[in-house]
Amino acid sequence: MYASFNKREPRQDAPLEHHSPPVTQAEPQEEAVNNDWTEASLKALKNDELKAILQGLGLKRSGNKKELVDRILGREVVTENKKKPKWRNSKARAMLVRMLMDKQSNVHKMTWKEIHASHEWFQEYDPMLFQRYVRDLRKANPQKVAVVTEDNEIIKRELNRFPRPTKTNRGEPFWDTHPAKLLLRGDVKAGKHLDMKPALLHQTRSEYKAFSLKTFRSFIFVFTQNFCPPKI
Repeated sequence: MYASFNKREPRQDAPLEHHSPPVTQAEPQEEAVNNDWTEASLKALKNDELKAILQGLGLKRSGNKKELVDRILGREVVTENKKKPKWRNSKARAMLVRMLMDKQSNVHKMTWKEIHASHEWFQEYDPMLFQRYVRDLRKANPQKVAVVTEDNEIIKRELNRFPRPTKTNRGEPFWDTHPAKLLLRGDVKAGKHLDMKPALLHQTRSEYKAFSLKTFRSFIFVFTQNFCPPKI
């Protein structure tokens, strides 16, 4: 007869043992590598390699090489996302054009970097873009100045052909070239028009008497509007 073998049933009171592999704590290799990073070693890497490091650190990967290196080293300056004004209609462009139009301006002796650093309006723009703006304006302005100068000479020659009469249709001198204009400007700045009525101020200078009191009053009004704007 064959002997029968019964399967051994596990004891109900003995819990099953589960053998798990021993847990070993991984060393912070990333931090160790991080401690070895220097600006020189990072600059020797390619942009793709720098971006791979930033991806591993969970940081954004946009920007040029300097920005990538600074971000890895924790030196990145976070600025507000401020919308920059468009260059074409900006006050920075208007100021730069005026500076370039002035032959006596020091801007003609400055590099684009020096111009960029000279005013906060210029610093609102990316340095590389600003370099192009300066280069384009320097090419354009000499031509513009030459055209304006040539036009002024042509106009001057044409005006000489038709000289202006010595007096207006009202029989008075032309105000724009008369010494009374500068004298009245000085008197209005000094506040004399506030201390005396136009009729009295009109009699204080012989130059004023070359004009009628009505004309003189209108010039006082113009100067007071320019120098003393109305309060809002």
